[in-house]
Amino acid sequence: ALSSQGRRDPPSRACAPPELDQRRRRGDAACSGRGWLISGREPTCHCFYEAAGDDCSQASPRDGLPVRGAVVYLMHGDTRYHENLVRALNHLSTAFLEQFPYPVIVFHSSNFAERMRPGGPTYLEELQRVCIVPLKFAAIELEFRDSLKERFAKDPPTGGFFGGHSMNYKHMGRFFQYYMLRHPVLRDFDYVWRLDGDLDLVLGVPCDIFDIMRRSHAVFGYYYYTDWEDSRCGVVEGREAAFRYAEDRGFVPNHLGIMPVPSAYLGFWNVFDVRFWTSEKCLDFSDYMDATGLAYTTRMGEQIFYALTTSLLVSPAALHQYAGVGPFYHRGNEIIMGKREINGVNLIRDDVFCPEASEWDCDDFFECKEREGRPQAAGASLQGGKGGETPWEEL
Repeated sequence: ALSSQGRRDPPSRACAPPELDQRRRRGDAACSGRGWLISGREPTCHCFYEAAGDDCSQASPRDGLPVRGAVVYLMHGDTRYHENLVRALNHLSTAFLEQFPYPVIVFHSSNFAERMRPGGPTYLEELQRVCIVPLKFAAIELEFRDSLKERFAKDPPTGGFFGGHSMNYKHMGRFFQYYMLRHPVLRDFDYVWRLDGDLDLVLGVPCDIFDIMRRSHAVFGYYYYTDWEDSRCGVVEGREAAFRYAEDRGFVPNHLGIMPVPSAYLGFWNVFDVRFWTSEKCLDFSDYMDATGLAYTTRMGEQIFYALTTSLLVSPAALHQYAGVGPFYHRGNEIIMGKREINGVNLIRDDVFCPEASEWDCDDFFECKEREGRPQAAGASLQGGKGGETPWEEL
């Protein structure tokens, strides 16, 4: 329902299973109820934003301070990705950044620092023109892992069934499960929101994406979970590797055993708790999986890697599903909402931490009825950004 000011009124019905809310508030007992117990040979606590210490019983220096968030994009190789990102930044500016002006980081290959045409702007300068916040640019070059170069030189990886995907596409998948987690720019932030460069948010995002992560105590946020991921995308091989990893290190995975084999958190929208994803345990698992070469031999994408990492190390209560800000468009396909639960039961719900975003009444079979009176994004037009007043920065 809309108030007289045109904002959504919080829904009166319950928006999430009460037991899930309770676990989010309490955390794990071994972590003083103020953090998540991370699996491993020696379990450790990952403390909530406001907590610190080995058992999370102390106050964090960040307690009471605003979260430090950033939106992250990758633009690598083919210059056609630039056209997609110009459109995506236009939409992001009006849908989110006008109300929540967080910085935007664009990881890019060197060719995007060149001029689009003689005497014209560079590809990077054109991006800044359409975005209303200053952009940060980080130049990267993607290639095979050193230990795999000789093997792949003799036997180039085809990506399994998906051999039609370019090597650049497979490099992209590896970037989001290996390179990004190690880039020093992430250390400046509490949370980063990775969006695909061809994802168009055409409606308003009424809540602070990053503060939702803080309030929900989540280590990972996603929009769409699926247990229908194509088995030819390395889901079986990845799962077997994850179980071997845990067995070799002498611990039992947290909830990997109850995840359907073809599980994935689709990669077009992911939010990361930087402390968790750059922790020793996450980076060690990332390195182990990277050494398998599955990102190239089976095209095992980051969406599968995220499902494996979280189910290996942390409680499902430490994950947060965003909802209600659709429809938006990914590669021209309309996205409305995904599953909320990971036990095979398809429960579609609103986001309890963002009741303003409630847009749909859905049943258990993806049959959704759109509510009336949905406001557009802030800003009069989606056709042009205002451009940042501060020059862009190369990291």
